Amino acid sequence: MSFFLFLQRWWRSIDRIVLCTVIFLFSLGCVLSFTYTHALTHKLSIDQGTFFIYRHLFYFITSIILMVVLSGLPERLLTRISFLMAGCMFFLTIATLFYSPTLKGGQRWLRIFGVSVQPSEMLRAIFPFITAYTLAQFTTQKMQIALTAIPMLAAGGILLAQPDIGMVFLILLTYSAQLFVIIKNIWIFVSFISLPAISIMLALIFSAHARARLQTFLEAGATQGGYQVALSTKSFQRGGCLGVGPGEGSIKHHLPDMHSDFIFATIGEELGTLFCLFLLLVYLFIIIRALKGSLATHNTYTVLVSTGCAMYLVGQVCVNTASVLGIIPPKGTTLPFISYGGSSLLSAAWMMGIFLNVSRKHVRIQGQPKH
Repeated sequence: MSFFLFLQRWWRSIDRIVLCTVIFLFSLGCVLSFTYTHALTHKLSIDQGTFFIYRHLFYFITSIILMVVLSGLPERLLTRISFLMAGCMFFLTIATLFYSPTLKGGQRWLRIFGVSVQPSEMLRAIFPFITAYTLAQFTTQKMQIALTAIPMLAAGGILLAQPDIGMVFLILLTYSAQLFVIIKNIWIFVSFISLPAISIMLALIFSAHARARLQTFLEAGATQGGYQVALSTKSFQRGGCLGVGPGEGSIKHHLPDMHSDFIFATIGEELGTLFCLFLLLVYLFIIIRALKGSLATHNTYTVLVSTGCAMYLVGQVCVNTASVLGIIPPKGTTLPFISYGGSSLLSAAWMMGIFLNVSRKHVRIQGQPKH
């Protein structure tokens, strides 16, 4: 099959609406880098004023290519690559406990070839595919639970050691939804979804940093967590319904994470609350599209992957926006496809690439020669 014939068949079989919607979100994040790069480079004393523009543009292009390539791979090759990548990210996540410097109370980042990466981000993006593939291979509930819960709990234990409670919650939320879909037992779902609550209680007992962050949130003090939440809520108040205009925000100059965890606050100030609501509707559209597609097929594997990817977005968007609005303490969770950061963008691209791959309609092209 020639490359052009393959490309034509890929374009006809892909969910073009979801693809274009995700590219729109990626593009929005790239455009937003123009609005905060000056403030961020000045704050970090970086001489090159366009530093974050070029970095985000590089990750933007790389993410789009990754998503498109993954969406067109044969299923067997995609499976091998995903399991290999999951294994690599698992061991790199373990390595953070030994080689990662403590940053904001956690050990989550590794510096590889001069680039900072967060392995747990990519691990979370791959897990919905790994668990879906494993669950679909077996019919007995004991095997399904054992072969998926053991590696899931092992990863959760490593993340708690970092500690990264927010990531544990997001991973278990996705896994619990998949488990419920295939087993249809509400008590199993409740059992796994309650694990993050137990993890939070244990963290509050044994981690002084976790207790400090919770106290900061409750008291809205002037330390890092409360300071950022207070400023983010003021961003929405200043922006109003229509915003002050792209690049005209002033509160973002004082937000340490204006480009990553608190990018939603930057959007609220400069583009307004109405645009923020529009963004949430765009995410909701992708989620509904994924779930609707899963209901239209009788393929268990496709249903599980679609459910996992939908819950990936539900969890991350809800945690990020709730943190920015001061509903929950800051969790260090980015806004999918939009926030700056290679790990965040590439992991979201990997997740969507897998979803687009398994949701493809394998259309026979008229006139294709048979071999």
